[in-house]
Amino acid sequence: MFKLGLINAPTRIVSMIFLLSLLLISGCEAGPKATEQAKPNQEKKRKILKINVDMDTQAKLQKTADLGFKPWKNDAVEVAKECIIGAGIGAPDKCMILSKSEAEAVIRVTTKKEGSFDVTLKRLVKPDGIWTATKVEKKE
Repeated sequence: MFKLGLINAPTRIVSMIFLLSLLLISGCEAGPKATEQAKPNQEKKRKILKINVDMDTQAKLQKTADLGFKPWKNDAVEVAKECIIGAGIGAPDKCMILSKSEAEAVIRVTTKKEGSFDVTLKRLVKPDGIWTATKVEKKE
């Protein structure tokens, strides 16, 4: 007869974690497929990260850029790459400018592992100033 008292606590914990993991993995594989088949016309959810911007920090960064430090902050593509790296998404592979005006730019950054992201940047401090990432959107 099997007695629970013979199994020590760490072994029980590992066993429970293993069983819960199996249940979660098996449930995750069937769930999305069934949902997609049941609702083929439903638009896929968009993953958007809106970035909170501290204007005091941006003003300080603008001053340092005006003094010649961090010149890459004046390049929308470089700021988009830094945003993807800083968010922990991964290393940028390719970048493409989707749109760019004096005040706003959208850069598509592609990583090898995580796919493509559209990074929206704005010049918040002054018209010809540094670029600031304000939104990151995962592209499917």
